[in-house]
Amino acid sequence: MKAELINPVIAATTSTFRNDLGWRLIRGEPYVKTTSTPSAQTIGIVGVSGSVKGTLLLTMSPGMAQVAKQILATTAEPPKTESDAVAKLVESIGRSLQSYESVSFPAI
Repeated sequence: MKAELINPVIAATTSTFRNDLGWRLIRGEPYVKTTSTPSAQTIGIVGVSGSVKGTLLLTMSPGMAQVAKQILATTAEPPKTESDAVAKLVESIGRSLQSYESVSFPAI
């Protein structure tokens, strides 16, 4: 795993959670998952393209997704479901990634 690829994702995710939810994330040690089984039940997925291609995957426990939905309920377009809340967060992370030259995010 190359730091120049993962660091923008970590920075964009940290910024999104702080700005959109008011949550301060504590970074653990990044790792490459070795199984295809999701670790949580609420998942947001989006493709990343540019000089780097891949998939951004955000998973949340159902309880955490419910809290995110409640916080995002005050936004201009409140999510209707927990899955919508996670999708909004993934989209926001993707928009944050656009400030890095190595990746681009598809318009949704």
